[in-house]
Amino acid sequence: MVRRAPVASLPAGKVHLIEFWGTSAGAGFERFEEFAALRKTHGDKLAVVGVIGPDPEQYDFETVADYYRENGDSIDFTIGFDDGGKLHAAWVAAAAAEPPHVFLVDAKGNVAWSGGLGFLPLALPVVMKGDVDYAKLAAEQEAAKKKFIRLTFLASLKPAGTAKELDGFVARWPALAHLATTTAWGQLLEGDDPGLALQLCDRMVEVCSAAADAMHLNWVAWTLVDPELEWPDRMLAIAEKAAEKAVALTGGEDSSMLDTLARVAFWKQDFKQAVQLQQKAVAKAGDPDERAGLAVTLGEYQRLLDGK
Repeated sequence: MVRRAPVASLPAGKVHLIEFWGTSAGAGFERFEEFAALRKTHGDKLAVVGVIGPDPEQYDFETVADYYRENGDSIDFTIGFDDGGKLHAAWVAAAAAEPPHVFLVDAKGNVAWSGGLGFLPLALPVVMKGDVDYAKLAAEQEAAKKKFIRLTFLASLKPAGTAKELDGFVARWPALAHLATTTAWGQLLEGDDPGLALQLCDRMVEVCSAAADAMHLNWVAWTLVDPELEWPDRMLAIAEKAAEKAVALTGGEDSSMLDTLARVAFWKQDFKQAVQLQQKAVAKAGDPDERAGLAVTLGEYQRLLDGK
């Protein structure tokens, strides 16, 4: 095992979440926050396992295990190494899917559900309660997937109808509000009329705050205050709300989120606050190139504060 004790079996009486990552050896760090939140919510009733597939050209077990030993002290879920890829072949291939792919094994030891992590909120509460109607759960997921695909197509091809379609989707599957809203917003932002995405900013902040999703909150805020983007209304109240929440969720330790909040202060012409926040961003930056870029922006704010 890469992290924690080996898993010899999946004992009854506990739900197991197993995600196969393929050759994404660093996925344990990517899943840290999401899996930590699941463990916090469900405690010992839910066992979480991530499985790394082999890549002979890039790494071996010892390389991966050493990396997690050196950097993964905060990871409190099990990570295994699928030497030879037999588990991926048996599980993921049987699901006719590509990794990353999630399986839920219920308390009776049955595979109750499998799918993408984004659809997990639809299935996990049902499986945790027990007495799963497997056919009903599979049918509900299939219906949600079809509607989700329709939503993504609308956001790309008929963006004006996206908000109405999103309303209907969330009304039927409120557990998937985060997946649907963030996906639709991102596609609208990249479309021919990105201004339509701004109409969903309030909803994005609400949904992402509820999901403790600092990354998307920061994305919303930066989209509104990015000096390279021109908007008729920068919606600074929404940008500030999103940026402050992102900073709070990350404990003020993320340099990029501090940088975004500083840019909000810049647009509000509160140059004193902009300088103070940007100083914190520079101090928290770990990469030298990032620190240098943030320092340039700090100089810009300082000159404005000094009236030069």
